[in-house]
Amino acid sequence: MARGVPIGAASPMGDRPAWFRSIVGACDAFTRRRPAAGMRAAAAAGRLVNAGGLWGPAPRELARVFPWLTPAGARRLARQVAGEDLRSRAFDRFLQSGAVAEDVASRFEPGHLARLDERLARHPAAVLLTVHSGPAGTIAFVLRHLGRPALIVRAGERGTHFPGFDVATLEGDEQLRAKAVLRALAHLGRGLPVVIAADGSHGASCEPVPCCGGTIRFRRGPFVLARLARVPIVPLAFRWAGGGIEVEAGEPIFPPAGGEAGERERAMAAEAGAWLEGRLRARPGELSVKLLRCFEA
Repeated sequence: MARGVPIGAASPMGDRPAWFRSIVGACDAFTRRRPAAGMRAAAAAGRLVNAGGLWGPAPRELARVFPWLTPAGARRLARQVAGEDLRSRAFDRFLQSGAVAEDVASRFEPGHLARLDERLARHPAAVLLTVHSGPAGTIAFVLRHLGRPALIVRAGERGTHFPGFDVATLEGDEQLRAKAVLRALAHLGRGLPVVIAADGSHGASCEPVPCCGGTIRFRRGPFVLARLARVPIVPLAFRWAGGGIEVEAGEPIFPPAGGEAGERERAMAAEAGAWLEGRLRARPGELSVKLLRCFEA
């Protein structure tokens, strides 16, 4: 362990030794120059440092989410999750460095894009629900490739890599967050989609909902927007497929017709939890460190 600080989803990278942060920074820089080789190096580094007890999820945390795992299976999955997290981090730095849209778009799997485009044709004004997992940072490149302008709601301005898209930030006080919500509602009212993460770092949380045999707390934002605008939520999953990227659009989640506001939001959150559970049961390695923090102990 790093200077007595145990690994775990809640342990920030800033608590790790300086030499470890230097390795992560070197992988990020390498990925900006040579994306494929840099991401492979970042994934390998993540697996190694997790095995050495330096960073990433603890096996006990993964066993809580996936109780059917054996101790050896939990250790393997912890290494995989740590590797995928550093790989995705390195790719995000590549996007932030000014990646060419055509280069990123060439990575998308055409069949998945066609199904997403069909879903957006049926529901042009929708809340596009993402989680921090895999290459989710490519969402703007996906929508740009499909020719669909969107408002992207994110935690803050730092690290923004959504060229050509409107961005609303949730950083700041309640008044600033309220302005972001009003912008999002206006965007939906014009028949355009809004992108927002269910596992963001700002805003109030929903009541916990079932997921993978336990419970998870999503942020309220996506469900408030869907309820107020009376539009569906379309959950999106991003995953690596070799050197390519798959974008999977889930079935729309529609706001219930009646009931109290909190009950309607919780019903939609429960459907989102069921969607996420199906995804994670099929591919446990898609659980990221940030998403793991949303699961209740």
